[in-house]
Amino acid sequence: MHFEGAEKSIEGLKVCEADVPTPGENEVLIKILASSVNRIDVMQANGKYPIPPGVTSIGGLDCAGMVVDPETLEPIDGKIVMSLLSGGAYS
Repeated sequence: MHFEGAEKSIEGLKVCEADVPTPGENEVLIKILASSVNRIDVMQANGKYPIPPGVTSIGGLDCAGMVVDPETLEPIDGKIVMSLLSGGAYS
């Protein structure tokens, strides 16, 4: 769900298409299997907790999933991982 354009109200959130992100140096790409909604997610959606500069407008701060190869999107080792992110767990 995109927080951009939420207009400081959770009612403004929307489900939309997004490109697969390209991981940067020292980053991995996670195929997200589960994410949660926590207090900061709700605060960001309501415009009360700013998204850090340079972070995706896709919400979600924590997830579980599998690390995948950015080229093939196939799992690298099949292990489940969890992560605390700066954003993007709803992708």
